[in-house]
Amino acid sequence: MDKSWSNAECWAWERICAGKPADFDYRESRADKLLAANDVNRWTPERILRVQFLNEILFSDGLNSKVSRKGIRISGAWFQEKIDLENGHIRHDLWLDHCRFDDSLNLSAIEIEATLSLEGSFLTKPNAELDLSHTRIGHQLNLSWLRTKGNIYISNAYIENSVLMEGVYCKENVSLHYSKIGGRLDLEASSIEGELRMGMLEVGSSAFLEKVSIFGGIDLMHSSIGKNLYLSSGDIRRSLNMNCIKVGSIIFMDEEGKYDLVDLTGARIGSEVTFATSRIAESLLMNGMEAPEVKLNEGAKFRDIHFSDARIEGDVSMSGASVTETFDMVSTVIGGFLSMHKGATFKNIFLYRSRIGGDLDLSTSHVKEDLVLKALEISGNLFLDEGARLVNVDVSETKVSGLTSFAKSKVTGLLNMNSFDCAGSLLFKDESSFDNVELSGAHIGRQLIIAESAFLGTLKLHAIQIAGSLLCRSQSHFYSVDLSSAHVSRDVSFEFSTIENFFNFRDLIINGDLNIKNCKVKGPLQAAFVRIQSNLNLTGNDLGSADLSGARVGGELCLGAKEEPRNDWIFDDTPILKLRNAQVGALQDRRDWDQSQRRWVDSWPTSLELDGFTYLNLGGGDGAQGWISKNRESSLEDVNMNKRDVGWYIEWLQRNTEYSSQPFVQLAEVFRVAGDSTKANRILYENRRQERIEAWRQKRLTKWLGSTLLNLTIGYGIGGRYFRALVWVLGFALIGASLLHFSNQSHVGLASDFSDRLIYSLDILLPIVELRGHENVALKGGIEVYFYFQKLLGWILGSFLIAGLAGLTQKQ
Repeated sequence: MDKSWSNAECWAWERICAGKPADFDYRESRADKLLAANDVNRWTPERILRVQFLNEILFSDGLNSKVSRKGIRISGAWFQEKIDLENGHIRHDLWLDHCRFDDSLNLSAIEIEATLSLEGSFLTKPNAELDLSHTRIGHQLNLSWLRTKGNIYISNAYIENSVLMEGVYCKENVSLHYSKIGGRLDLEASSIEGELRMGMLEVGSSAFLEKVSIFGGIDLMHSSIGKNLYLSSGDIRRSLNMNCIKVGSIIFMDEEGKYDLVDLTGARIGSEVTFATSRIAESLLMNGMEAPEVKLNEGAKFRDIHFSDARIEGDVSMSGASVTETFDMVSTVIGGFLSMHKGATFKNIFLYRSRIGGDLDLSTSHVKEDLVLKALEISGNLFLDEGARLVNVDVSETKVSGLTSFAKSKVTGLLNMNSFDCAGSLLFKDESSFDNVELSGAHIGRQLIIAESAFLGTLKLHAIQIAGSLLCRSQSHFYSVDLSSAHVSRDVSFEFSTIENFFNFRDLIINGDLNIKNCKVKGPLQAAFVRIQSNLNLTGNDLGSADLSGARVGGELCLGAKEEPRNDWIFDDTPILKLRNAQVGALQDRRDWDQSQRRWVDSWPTSLELDGFTYLNLGGGDGAQGWISKNRESSLEDVNMNKRDVGWYIEWLQRNTEYSSQPFVQLAEVFRVAGDSTKANRILYENRRQERIEAWRQKRLTKWLGSTLLNLTIGYGIGGRYFRALVWVLGFALIGASLLHFSNQSHVGLASDFSDRLIYSLDILLPIVELRGHENVALKGGIEVYFYFQKLLGWILGSFLIAGLAGLTQKQ
């Protein structure tokens, strides 16, 4: 023992040699520890230890050999000088706990074979530093509850076991970069006003940063943590930089953690990443990260999330999370599902060209501006339903292996699904609401189902391909629908729906039925050049006008049937149905007796375009039974078109906007094939009558005159109207016989009775037929002239009759 030592130093040495802690609080019989430098009554000279004393007991061979195997344990001492132990070698524990240091501690490059502890100690001088850089510690470093106004340097250090820094307060920076810790790193409840620098740090076990307050940010770039990294309930300002970090097990952030910026760019995570109820004021950067699972849910709050080029083996969950600005994910691969439901809120979501191995679930979410899911590959289902509130949604060029659901959702902006590819069904149902929806060039592998939904703008399905059916039912409402150039492999059905503006089916190809039933189509129904393999059922609707020009229907065109109500054409002042050049297999409609108006009302509008309209049969599969019968309400109904009065058909043909013979000939041919030649001839005769009227209207007097003569003489050669020629023959024969009988002509060659004069008159009138020889008959004067006229008339009547028999008069 040195004689220059103070009483405090001598007492401390005795305790160390005895293997007991040199605890100055114990010496003064105090139970509590000194934690503040300003307690002048307790920091007495009896606690002062000199740096010389510390150097002597640590490095003097004579004294160091007397230190107990328990090492040097000093507690509650007061060091007024700067301590410099640089490059020292200590073979046992060194504990300087709850001590007061009025200057810096330089412990750089020391080598301690056991434990170094500064637990509860504090450095009082402003900018006083603790330097443990390049230190090698054989067991444990304990800095828990250390307080300093300067920096703490532990960089390039090697600690065999753990580093304990629980409750540390540092006014400046703490540096652990390039160090290696064999055990755990515990910074729980620490407070650092500067930066926590841990770049290139290696931790063999877990790192605990729970309840920390770091005002200058944390740098964990390129660090490696063997097991867990806990960051819970912390308050980390500026950035939490974990670029390229490697964590063996888990990153766990929950319980109301507060962070400015968290950077996990290029991180390699062995297990899950969890942000539960955490708040990140600025950005969460996970670009290029690799992890088995990511959880950013249960009330976690973020400003921005950037998640590009990441690789996640399992699920990514953002259920219940809040992102006030942008969630950005480009070219990321997620092996499981991406869940963003349970009321998650976002301002913008940008997901481009990423792959998702399971479902993408945005049900019940709220996206205030843009939701961009463009060019994604989703191996599961896409859920944008269950009350999701969205503005502009872009899922163009996205591929979904399962179904896509918008049930109960609301999209107030543009829903862009152009070139969308869904292997399952696409659902718009359960009171969902949309503005403009575009599905041009999309492909649906199963069914497109619309039910109880509202489309306030245009539903654009141009060139869509649907492998199943398009089914719209149950009170859906549309502003306009565009199905032009689409291809549906099964049926298209719109029932009990309202379309405020146009309804466009132009060039639509359907391999099954097209059903438009019980709808209100207030604008034009445009179905020109539609191709329907089976049936077109247009029944029970309130319509304006419709265009089926050039349509091809393999089955029947049904405008009403026994079990299908007729249409009412009420949404146009001059409604018209255009069937120009359309072809259908069969034609079926119905008439109902309007008791109030005491007249029949049918399925057709007041104006038609029937030029080129062809059909094979009248009456479809539902109109074969009955004729005029009573339905359940005891009202008269007429569904058997073959037995309907021919007068109705003539009136139907007269609804054609401009006269054309083709609709008459077409209908007559159908009746003729059905075996009803009477109706066929009546239709053909009406055709010629309309032709004559049209010739007069157009001032084509020659054609009008010829048509009139044909009608008067042989009734155009149609049916029994040939007998009109016999009437003319008999009439002129009687006239000629009467003239002979009452004239003063010679009776040479004629018998005196009237019958012979009648035979002579017939003989003159029939140019080819010779009834009796009258070679000696000689007529004079006006009688002779008259019989020349009668002979000419005979040739004319004969010509008309021959032309009629040859069918020449029916050619136009």
